[in-house]
Amino acid sequence: MSTITGWCEGCYRTIDEIRAWRRFDDDGKQTILEVIEDRRREIASGRLARAGGTA
Repeated sequence: MSTITGWCEGCYRTIDEIRAWRRFDDDGKQTILEVIEDRRREIASGRLARAGGTA
């Protein structure tokens, strides 16, 4: 987990999203996948610092 964002550094989900994943229906999973894509874009654009303190 990134101490900066609170997201898993591999899948970009929060610990709560990871724990709840199996309980989500298809729509819920799709919503999380869309949020993850937004998070990846934030990291890639440099708007958020990566874990370890580098941009």
